Amino acid sequence: MAKRRRRAKKRKLTLGRIILKITGILAATGFVFGLAVLGYLWTKLPDIENYTYTPDSQTGVFSSDGVQIGEITDKNATYVTADKIPDKLIKAVVSVEDKRFYKHFGVDPRGILRALWRNYRAGEIVEGGSTITQQVAKLLFFDTTQSYSRKLKEALTAIRLEFKYSKEEIITIYLNEIYMGGGAYGVYEAAEVYFGKPPLELSLSQCATLAGIIQAPSAYCPQTEEGYTLAMQRRDKVLGLMLEQEMISREEYEAALAEVIVVVKPQSDEATFGHGYGMASCRAFLAKAYLQAEDILTDYFVAQMSYSQAQARQSAKSLLYYGNLTIKTTLNYAMQKNAAEAVLTNVTNRNSSAACSLVSMDAQNGNVLCYWGADNLTQLDMADSPRQCGSTMKPLYMLYLLEAGLAQVNSIAEDTPIKIGDYTPKNSGGKYMGYVTMRETLVNSLNAASLRFFSLANIRDEVNFVKEMGFESLTEEDYNYSFALGGLTKGVSTLEMAGAYGIIANGGTLHEGNFIISIEDSSGNIIFPEKQGGKKMVSALSCEAIKSALTSVVIRGTGKAASPGYVTFGKTGTTDKARDVWFCGATGNVVTCIWVGDIDSNYISSLSTKWPMGVYKQSIEKDISEGVFPDYQTLKKRRGEATETIEIIKPGEDGEDGITAEEVASLVILSGDEDSYADIRVVKCSVCKAEGNLATENCPAEYIEEKYFFQSKAPQSPCTSNHRHSPFDEGGRWWRELFGL
Repeated sequence: MAKRRRRAKKRKLTLGRIILKITGILAATGFVFGLAVLGYLWTKLPDIENYTYTPDSQTGVFSSDGVQIGEITDKNATYVTADKIPDKLIKAVVSVEDKRFYKHFGVDPRGILRALWRNYRAGEIVEGGSTITQQVAKLLFFDTTQSYSRKLKEALTAIRLEFKYSKEEIITIYLNEIYMGGGAYGVYEAAEVYFGKPPLELSLSQCATLAGIIQAPSAYCPQTEEGYTLAMQRRDKVLGLMLEQEMISREEYEAALAEVIVVVKPQSDEATFGHGYGMASCRAFLAKAYLQAEDILTDYFVAQMSYSQAQARQSAKSLLYYGNLTIKTTLNYAMQKNAAEAVLTNVTNRNSSAACSLVSMDAQNGNVLCYWGADNLTQLDMADSPRQCGSTMKPLYMLYLLEAGLAQVNSIAEDTPIKIGDYTPKNSGGKYMGYVTMRETLVNSLNAASLRFFSLANIRDEVNFVKEMGFESLTEEDYNYSFALGGLTKGVSTLEMAGAYGIIANGGTLHEGNFIISIEDSSGNIIFPEKQGGKKMVSALSCEAIKSALTSVVIRGTGKAASPGYVTFGKTGTTDKARDVWFCGATGNVVTCIWVGDIDSNYISSLSTKWPMGVYKQSIEKDISEGVFPDYQTLKKRRGEATETIEIIKPGEDGEDGITAEEVASLVILSGDEDSYADIRVVKCSVCKAEGNLATENCPAEYIEEKYFFQSKAPQSPCTSNHRHSPFDEGGRWWRELFGL
């Protein structure tokens, strides 16, 4: 019996030892496995030893007059040093995000255990248990994937960060990198976005509000009504934690709790342009400037580094985003501001559905001084989108007629109803002027006369000439008579039109629109865009002739409302039912083209060319008065212009057998241009049949007749014939003299 008990006891001891051994083996195996996992993960950790925290660089974009108009970056952030962050903001963040921040070594075991328990109960990862240092590790080195391996690597990296950086440095990095909602990264941008002030000027209540946003930036963003309510609840919790952790006094707590938080409205002149952030009024320009800067740097890497096109393009993009460059653009911010105000006054305030695009260019070099794309809210750029241009096309093909020797500004065309094939354009208002010069055709924007001028040349030659002025959207379908009145398949852009009118302004040279003056790297090295000499298109003589006619348009024609009081040339344009209205012109060397219409080509009530002309007049006048208009001191005051009406023999008539009234037409010309019509000018004279000289009072009525003569052949001498009068004639003459009849 005793023997059996001893054997049972022996068996129990043996089983216990076996369990103990198995437990030990499992523990050892787990330990070894854990070490293996840690070792493997260690090899995958970032190189902290050779790492130096550097805030993301931002390429600054500046106007030619020294204003920062934007920055190229992948996030809206402004780095701020530790001395620029108030202590109360740091305390607020620590109280709610990591109250043991100053006690742990990068990882908080208590927090981890608490998170593991909550995740176990939830059946999924609902809490990370991350310290501020771990969040810094994630922000700098890891993505947002939720996994235990990522959390473990994050924890190991956090420990290493604690050895490399001080607590102050870690919290400073955190407060610069964390997303704060409203498109803002870091506390500096958040303070500006929500309160319109830098962090050092924030109150305790405002600091607590910012600290509360960190947990859920989208939900707690106070810019919406719902977000504001949640943000205030969260603020109250943060203040309570600060009081509980003895970071603030009861008095401070109650005062902060009672403060009414006022969130500033989002600034209207701030927007994204696809590659960064900048002034909304410069949004479309910034997008164009970025593309040109990318091209400049791509060419630089190909030429200097022998990169392939693909490699050079990628390097250019990377340098723009992270190279801390300084880009000086062609934009004149003072002029851009005035243009935006003029658009608001003359277009937006008249009809909020109306859009406007505007491009001002220095005709001497193609530098874009102003660029308005349509509005300051969307990514739409109507300045670089084709629209129907109407009569603004007329001076461009007329320039070809002058250059080809097919017409002059003083040439004459018939302005009467016309039909060419199935094309039957009509003048505005159905009014026709008979015979007109090319100048008067432009002054009054006469469609019938314009088409007759257009038909003087081969259509393909004319359209090809205009196409070479930089119009890339012209198609094969545009080689037809409707081209004469700007009726196009796709249309042309405001930017292209500015370049074309620049040819007239500078005497015949086409310059492509240029947006960049220079690019400077962080070391001070400057890269300039390759200079383009421009393409000579026409002679200066032809340009001066068209410019003279277009100056008349602004002095006394359809463009009068655009005159800024200084010598200006220009042309209006209106499409069918006024869905698109234009004004293109130049004052001094600055050429400006403006389009107004509905983006979707819908009808806008009361829309007329007065809208773009109002934009032109207001913006240019203000530029000149403020002294920001280029070379405004050399501008000449607007002059008057006198005209007179003469009579000519109609084209096609020779007058060899005498000139009849049906062969004579009236013609409006500039005073002083009479000599240009000497060969065809006619005069109406009262002549005496007796000698064919000018009739006098001595000539009997039955001898006098009205006749037309070429001015050069008109009689100059009075009749000297001694007419034999009947007694009745003499008596009548005596009676008239007696009574003064």
